[in-house]
Amino acid sequence: MNQSVAYNLSFAYNINMAYICPICGFSKLKTPTRNPTICPACGTRFGIDDSSAKFPKRMSSAGIRRELTLAWFESGMLWWGSGRERPKDWDPKIELRNTEFYKNLQSEI
Repeated sequence: MNQSVAYNLSFAYNINMAYICPICGFSKLKTPTRNPTICPACGTRFGIDDSSAKFPKRMSSAGIRRELTLAWFESGMLWWGSGRERPKDWDPKIELRNTEFYKNLQSEI
């Protein structure tokens, strides 16, 4: 298969793909969590809010995600918006199960 065909197949595949927010677990992101994606559920601005410059030195990326998840959780897990209407079936308690934070918490119990 030549490169052009492979690229086009890859692009077509990713059009319908949903991505998961590592902070709140929102499972319907339209783009991967890299700059300048903003999660409409929790409002995390990837590349800004998850920047190591905002956190103590030597904090791992997992630690940063954990802190952001806790902040969103403690603020009531509200839909942030970003010009996108909240899906009718959106339940933050269920979406949170998609996060590394939740999975680690379950393994500790």
